[in-house]
Amino acid sequence: IGTTILTNFLSNMVFAAMNFVRGSNGENLDLWGRYKINLQQFTGQPLTCDDSTAGEAKSGRCTWQATQPNETVNITPISEYVNHSNLSDQAFTKIYTGRKVPSWESGYGQQLALGLTARGLQAANNSGYDPTTQAAKTASNQSARFAFDLEGLLAILGEGFGWYDLRETKYASNGAYGASVMETKLAQSGKQDLLGLLMTESVLSMHLSMLQDGVTPTLVANLSAFEKYEPIPGYARLGGKAIFAVQGGTLTTVQLEYGGQTYTSFQDAQSDADFANNKLSGWRYAEKAIIASLLAKTQLLVHVKAIHMELAAALQAVTIDAMAINDGSGRHPLHFLLEPFISRNMQATNNNLKVWFDFRAGEFGLAPLPVEEQLKLLSDTMKEAPLNLTDLDMEVFAKARGMEKFKEGNASWKWTWHYRALKVQRKFESLIRSWLKEGYSSQTSKLLEDPVLVKWWATLFQHMPSLVVAEDSSSWLTSPAGTYSGSNSSDQVVGPASTSTLPWEGYGQMPPLQVSIPQVPTVIKMLTTRTFTSTTYISTSAGYYNSVADLPQPNEGGAYANPAA
Repeated sequence: IGTTILTNFLSNMVFAAMNFVRGSNGENLDLWGRYKINLQQFTGQPLTCDDSTAGEAKSGRCTWQATQPNETVNITPISEYVNHSNLSDQAFTKIYTGRKVPSWESGYGQQLALGLTARGLQAANNSGYDPTTQAAKTASNQSARFAFDLEGLLAILGEGFGWYDLRETKYASNGAYGASVMETKLAQSGKQDLLGLLMTESVLSMHLSMLQDGVTPTLVANLSAFEKYEPIPGYARLGGKAIFAVQGGTLTTVQLEYGGQTYTSFQDAQSDADFANNKLSGWRYAEKAIIASLLAKTQLLVHVKAIHMELAAALQAVTIDAMAINDGSGRHPLHFLLEPFISRNMQATNNNLKVWFDFRAGEFGLAPLPVEEQLKLLSDTMKEAPLNLTDLDMEVFAKARGMEKFKEGNASWKWTWHYRALKVQRKFESLIRSWLKEGYSSQTSKLLEDPVLVKWWATLFQHMPSLVVAEDSSSWLTSPAGTYSGSNSSDQVVGPASTSTLPWEGYGQMPPLQVSIPQVPTVIKMLTTRTFTSTTYISTSAGYYNSVADLPQPNEGGAYANPAA
């Protein structure tokens, strides 16, 4: 308990430094009237911006900084940014971030926290103490295990942390409700199939694929690829396989495979007795190891590899550098559209790469694998199964896994995660097309000839391998929105989307503009006649696009509705 309190005291400072950035607002921390943190020490901005009790309204000096249209961030491979021997692997030389954080995204507090952590770890190592090794030993020591008591654990884990209670939905925290929600649902079901419930309701269902269709379809989550990676000593090996039957609107676990054992019966007196004594054995051990593997796959391969390492940072770096304009005309309208979705992408990626791999925090925050094994897993996946943007399109995601019958939620089981993801994607599709329609006056020729947009698209191809894979493996990039119907095939395209004037809210009822994205050969041809580099400024010729002031804005008229409204 004392260690937890001391750790949380330090976490209060790290949390302030990493989460309160210049332009944000919050209150100074006063814990028990004795332990105080002044936010100004971490944001580097006037105290009145942080202290809501000061009585001063937020002014220009206390708000987000404006982006600079003529600034670049120097696109660079991740392998050159992070000083880790394992990141020198060839796989990491083809994914990119920005060498520096843009000036409008102050990293004052984050650099302070990283510096403090680095010095602390160095001091520990100099004294012969390895924090990550000791933490692993403590966690894996059976005498240190707590009972499976969620409320008891929360009470201990939250002691000494003052920014929010673990039950609060605050500062982007969803609150520690997940476990109790699942426990409640499990009790209501009268079953003990926790894994089946998780796959029915949660984001982990993204890892399912059809095993056998029919009156009672069976789905599989195959994690056997993880089995070759050595875990942290004392931790269970990742891997395994789980098979589920669609029954009564839910997924029911019918078979577990783990550690060379197969379980089809979940009535086990010995496992029940062990569980009553806070010990996992038999099918319960296999179930929890498979859940841990699903979490590791989500964190390492989806969150870290796909989003941070391959997409997010590169998108922001390319957008800033390719759209750098030095003629006084201001930012390109597409930059305005993208800015809320790319803000701090590089900052999050760059800092997390240091924390995860240089500081080895990934051994506890991502997966129970040593950092070296994590990076090997990432490298192997990039080489053996390169990310394909086509596969992330929710319109084809289900079909690629043989699960198209569950796509719209009208089947015997409602695939909740996919239904929500598809709905959100369609909202964004409508928003983006409305911007393009208004920005280019419904004239495709203006879009294709806009030098800034062409440079941005060409630079994306140079720094986002998943885009090249998508172009090489299918016709997805050149298919009208929502019409590409297959994966890794060039001949599975149906007719173009309707161009009739229909309500804006519905998907498929898009603006009249049929946006034809330039294909790679077209981009390469343009590049041969004009050389673009990450530091080349280009002037925007008048007439390519309309003023950003004329484009649809958030919450204008209640929604991203008809731009004419």
